[in-house]
This record gives sequence, structure tokens and C-alpha cells, in this order.
Amino acid sequence: MTRAAPWLLGAMCMGLVVPRGARAEEAPAIRLGGHAGLVIFDEARDLTTEDAFAQPGPTAVLGVQARLAPSWLLVEIEASVGAILGTFDDDSSLAGATARLELWYAFLEGDVRPFVALGPTVTAALTGDYGNDVDLGFCAGGGVMIALAADWAVRADARWMLGDGVAGAADDLLFTLGADYAFR
Repeated sequence: MTRAAPWLLGAMCMGLVVPRGARAEEAPAIRLGGHAGLVIFDEARDLTTEDAFAQPGPTAVLGVQARLAPSWLLVEIEASVGAILGTFDDDSSLAGATARLELWYAFLEGDVRPFVALGPTVTAALTGDYGNDVDLGFCAGGGVMIALAADWAVRADARWMLGDGVAGAADDLLFTLGADYAFR
């Protein structure tokens, strides 16, 4: 028995790794899609680098996502990148980007797939009045994906995102609607 065998056996016992062919139906190798939605920033969210504080208002997000579903792994891996565009409470502009890398787990197989997801997040704010700011954080949430055709699906997502606040952490909410396509 090699040194890796006990680790692989332990991961299989915990349900993280399943042998090839153990899933009821093979998942597609990759899904690509897009989404649009809204980020509701916490009142204490700090997206500025200046000494002055401005509260970000609800901000639109438009993005793309890719999800990889290795047949030997029980969870899927999703990466998402989005552009954000909004204003601060003083009507100055807020533009930037948000990115997530998540582990994604669907509870059911079939046409309706509720899921949960969690992982790290990055939010970068580019402002003319308050400088540029990049914050690392964490997100958790879920949603539902509904199959429309053999390879097309629509989805609704909600995420809680923990980020940098004025005096500690800030809790942001992200709501998106999207669609994706499975490449087989």
C-alpha cells in the first residue's frame, strides 16, 4: 500500500471522493454561463482607501461563471467573475470587480438541483473620489439550478459574503439570476 492510499481511503470514507462510475449519471465536464444581479453592501462596508468613509449603495453585478465537475469528486468547483457598478451614499461612482472560487454541492440529481456553495471571495473597488481598494473575504450560500433542455439550465443564487468593514467585518448579500450551458 502506498503512502497516498490511506489518505484516498479516508477521503472516500468522508464522502469527498467517489470512485469513477460511482455516480448515478456522469456529470458534464464543464458548465459555462453568465449572471446578473445585485450586491447589497453592509452599512459598515469599507470600499475606500481614504480616511473619509462613504457607504456603498446597492450595486449591480454582471458576470460569468465556469464550473468543473470531475467524476471522481463529490463536489464541483466553480469560479465566478463579475463587474460591479453602483454609487456611494454621496452619489460618487463605484466601479469594480468581484470574484469567487467555490466548492459547489447539489443535493439532488435531475432537472431541479438545489445546491450550496462556499469559498473565498475578492472584491476590488475602483473609485475616482476614494481611491482603489481590494478586499479578501469569504462567501457561503446556495440556490437552485433548473434544466431547460439537455444542456441548458437557468439558476438563481444567493450568497452571504464576509468582507472588510470600517470597524471589523461586514456582511454583504449577493443575489443573481443566470443561465449556463454544459459542454459534454
